[in-house]
Amino acid sequence: MEYKPFEHKFRITSYDIDCDMNLAVNTLFCYLQETALTQVNLLDIGWDYLGQFNLFWVLSKMYIKIERMPKWDEEIIVRTWARRHDVFTQPREFEIIDGSGQTIIRATSSWIILDGVTGKFQRLDRFEERLPYWEERVAIEGAAPKIRKTDLPTEPMVYSKVLHSDLDRNHHVNNTKYLQWLFDSSGFEHKDISRIAELTVNYVSQARLGDEYAIHTHETEPGVFNSAIVAKEGAREICRIETKFRG
Repeated sequence: MEYKPFEHKFRITSYDIDCDMNLAVNTLFCYLQETALTQVNLLDIGWDYLGQFNLFWVLSKMYIKIERMPKWDEEIIVRTWARRHDVFTQPREFEIIDGSGQTIIRATSSWIILDGVTGKFQRLDRFEERLPYWEERVAIEGAAPKIRKTDLPTEPMVYSKVLHSDLDRNHHVNNTKYLQWLFDSSGFEHKDISRIAELTVNYVSQARLGDEYAIHTHETEPGVFNSAIVAKEGAREICRIETKFRG
């Protein structure tokens, strides 16, 4: 099978932007995932095929480098391609190109296939013929990094509840919602989100309707913040996020 990068064109609408008229970060994640899922559907290894076996793709890690965020009414191209998979994980690259042909955002990510009933990882070699890859280049060298565990505070944390509007079609919290929660939290209320240069997200476990969660953020070095989203029950980690701001 001939395989090459797939491109999806987007125009930044008024409901995709933040208060500075930049593309909102959680919407950026939506664009990346929409493009990836469109390509796997075209390869017949997406929702329709996997759903027959109660399986679905899950994003496990994402690492993004941002030169600049596109603005309201800009037209951009999101380009994506898969790399060679290992036993359980398929790396996937992304580039966002602006109207002048400049690459303004690069990303690398890791994806797994989960069983919707048991929650178990699936070996990717069983889908070998449906998982072509392209390795002529990478968007970012290396794999999306693992974030070190954040020590939680000793004082009580403030918890919120997962709402219906947070859920995706698998009845788990849509992973783009974690970024929305983070940037709405007290740890980020006075920070200029438009100055984010790098963003790493590790998805540790899944949150569901009615779960209670809290967010803890601390600065590990100047301009670098580690955040943990933690479920109240059992202090279970849901997500780790590292945010690096430009100086």
